[in-house]
Amino acid sequence: MNTAESSIGPRAQAQSWSLIAPSHSGWLVLLFVAGLLARSLYVAALPAVLNDEGAEYARLAENLAAGLGYVGLYGGPQLVHAPLYPLAVASILGFYANTLGAARALSTMAAALLVPAMMVLACQLAGRRAAIIAGLATIALPALAALAGLAIPESLFLLLLAGGLNLTVFAMRNPNPLVGLAMGCVWGLAYLARPTAAIYFALSLPALAFVAHHLGHRARSIGREILLACLGFGLFAAPYVLYSSQISGRFSIENKSIVSGEVAANVYHGLPYLEAAYGIDEQLQLVGPEMDHTAFIKTHSSPSAYEYATYIVAFGPNGLRWYWRMLTQAIPLPFLVLAAAGLVIGLLDHRQRPFTLYLLALILLALILQLGLPVYISRYLTPLYPFILLWGAVGAGQLAKNLHELWQRVPGKTSRASLPIAVVTLAAVLLVLFLGSDLGPNEQFEDGLLARQQAGQWLLAHGGKGARIMDVCTVLPYYAGGELSPLPFAPAELAQRFITQQAPDYVVLPDVGGQSRPYLAAWLSGGIPDPQARLIYEQFGPGEAHIQIYRWLGAEPLSGG
Repeated sequence: MNTAESSIGPRAQAQSWSLIAPSHSGWLVLLFVAGLLARSLYVAALPAVLNDEGAEYARLAENLAAGLGYVGLYGGPQLVHAPLYPLAVASILGFYANTLGAARALSTMAAALLVPAMMVLACQLAGRRAAIIAGLATIALPALAALAGLAIPESLFLLLLAGGLNLTVFAMRNPNPLVGLAMGCVWGLAYLARPTAAIYFALSLPALAFVAHHLGHRARSIGREILLACLGFGLFAAPYVLYSSQISGRFSIENKSIVSGEVAANVYHGLPYLEAAYGIDEQLQLVGPEMDHTAFIKTHSSPSAYEYATYIVAFGPNGLRWYWRMLTQAIPLPFLVLAAAGLVIGLLDHRQRPFTLYLLALILLALILQLGLPVYISRYLTPLYPFILLWGAVGAGQLAKNLHELWQRVPGKTSRASLPIAVVTLAAVLLVLFLGSDLGPNEQFEDGLLARQQAGQWLLAHGGKGARIMDVCTVLPYYAGGELSPLPFAPAELAQRFITQQAPDYVVLPDVGGQSRPYLAAWLSGGIPDPQARLIYEQFGPGEAHIQIYRWLGAEPLSGG
C-alpha cells in the first residue's frame, strides 16, 4: 500500500478526509450525481407496483400521514417493522402522486448518497484511490440498484450504516465529544431503520475504546466521547423503545427476534417452514407467529442465547451454503476475491489492522445474526455489501498499483501507458461487477404482482375499502384498501373451518403453488367447497397471474359491495 494513503494515525486526519477538502470534493459531487442518475434511470424503468413487504411499509406511511397511528395492513399496532422509513415516506407523501413514488424517491436518494458515504469511508481507511474505486463500485453493483426500486428501508439503512461506520472510525482516530454525539445519533437513526443496528452500535463502543486507546488517546477523552455517543443513540432510540415496550407489555428494544425465534423453534421441532410461520392446530389456535405478530409478541419472548446457539448449529451449515450461493449471484466471484485480498491487506498493514478487525467483527456479527434463521433471503445479505465494496476497492486499488509498478520495470516502456493501465484495470473490475451480478428480476414474479395490483384495484371499486381480506400476500389487500388476515398453512378441511371462524369479507386465491398452501391448487380448480364462498372475480394468466376472489357470505356486506 502507499504509505501516504494508508496512514491512519491521528496526524493523518487531514489526509484521510482529503475527499471533503475543496481540492477533492469534486469526486464526491461527480460520483454522487452519477449514482443518482444511474439509480433514477433504473427505478424509472420499473413497473409501478409494490412488492409484498413494500405494501406494508406503504400502508404504515399512509396511516401515519393521515394521523391514524402506526398501524399497518394487519389492522393493529405494528411491532415488527421499525418506524424511520415509513415516517420519512409519510413526511414527503404530499409531494408525490402516490406512496410508491414517495418511497422510491426516498430509496433512490439514499442509494445515491451511499456513494459518497462509501467514498469517505474508503478514504479514511485506504486513501483516495480506494475511495474513487469504492464510489464507482457502489454505483456499478446491480443489487444496490435493485434495492433502490423497492419500498423497503434497506437503502436508507445502508446509508445510515455507512454513516455510522464513518463516524465510528473518525471517532477512534480523533476522540471528540461532538463526534461521539454525532456517531450515536447516526447509529440511533440506523436502529430506527433496522433495529439490528443496536447490536452493531453496542459492539462499536468497546471497539472505539480499544482502538482509540491503542492510538494513544487519553482515557478521559475516550470516556466523554462514548458517553456522548450513548446519549445521541438514546435520543433517537428511546421513543421507539418506549412505544414498543408499552404495546408489548414489557421492556422491548426490538420484536422481530420474537417472531423469527418462534418460527425457528417450530422448524427445529420438525415443522416445515411455511407451517412453522403460518400454521394452526386442530383447535384452530395459531401455531405460526406470522398469523398474528402482535398476539405472539405479547405472549412470547426472544430466544435465549442458548436456544439461538442451538438454532445456529441446526440451521447454520445449510444457511452458509445458501448465503454463499446468493452472495456469488449478487457479487461476482472475481470481485469477492479482490475483497478477500483487501481484507488481508488491511489485516497485514499495522496502520489499518485495528479498523479492519473492527469491521471484520461487525460483518461476522451480521452473518451470525442470520444463521440462526431457517429461511434464507438474499435481502438479508445487504448489511454485508458496504464491507465487501470497501475491501474490494482496497484490493482493486492494490491490483492497479501492482500493475503500474510492474509496467515501470518493463524495458522500453513509456510513462504515458501508466494511466491507460490503471483505467483498463478499473474498467475491467467494474465490468465484472456489473455484468457478472444477478440483479434478480423475475418476470413471472412481476407479472404476479401486477395481477394482484389489478385485482386489488378492482376490489377497491367493488367494496374492498376497509374489508378484511384473507390472502397469502399483502399486495392485493393494500390496493383494495383493506386489511390482511393471512390464510393458514393447514389441510383443506382445517383451513376451511378456520376461515369460517374468522368470517372475513373476502378470500383471495392466488396461483402460487401447492407448497404455499396445501389447498390452493384444488380450490383454484374446483372452487372453495363451502356454501358461504361465492366467486366474484377471476383473472387468468401464467403462474401467479391467475387469481380468484371470493365473497365470504357469512360476513356483513360492505357499502359498495
